[in-house]
Amino acid sequence: MKKVLGFAAAVIVCLVLVECLTTPGDDRAGASTTAEAVAVSAEDITVYTPPANPAFDPDAVAAAEARMWKAYYGGNKQEIGRELIGLFQKQFGIGPMQSATVSLAFAEGAMTFQRGDYDGALPPLRQAYAKIRAASGRNFDPDAAAQAELDWWVARRTPGENSAENVGVLIARLYATLYGESNAQIERAGQLRAEAARLRDEDGDWDRIEELLRDSYRALVMGVSE
Repeated sequence: MKKVLGFAAAVIVCLVLVECLTTPGDDRAGASTTAEAVAVSAEDITVYTPPANPAFDPDAVAAAEARMWKAYYGGNKQEIGRELIGLFQKQFGIGPMQSATVSLAFAEGAMTFQRGDYDGALPPLRQAYAKIRAASGRNFDPDAAAQAELDWWVARRTPGENSAENVGVLIARLYATLYGESNAQIERAGQLRAEAARLRDEDGDWDRIEELLRDSYRALVMGVSE
């Protein structure tokens, strides 16, 4: 039980990494959550049932990601932890404990990246993707996935490289690494998710943001099914 609670608290850092800390100059409340403890009760952890089909539900993943973004900007740390654990389960078909351990590795990479040590962020990202591969049974190169992940984080922080168009290309490259293929739908998925992130940075309409995420993950599912 204590391990579950500790993992759930730590995943908050992962959210700040993946969707928020990569934004230059963002000093919103919650950006230093590594120093905070968050209590998530055992009933908040979804019981894991192995999926019969490895494909994920794009609408459920999009809704979970949108809820995480809302929780972050609203300062609701308990909701962030709950939604992030659920997101890993939905997208990669892994259990809550596995999702939490993946998040811990991402969290380490997050804080290393936040300090500006981009090279130092790679080892924990490799560890996170190795855990995802082992838990999900997917066949991809964790080193390549970690590098692709880092590439779009760095681009989001780099003037001249942080356009939604460029970030979308890099996100699509990550998807191609994870799913072993690239096509127009996967490229579209990257662009739509990057556009959703840009709109969120500009305090855009949440319904439109979720719509973009939904279209992005639907495109991704279509792309990996071709």
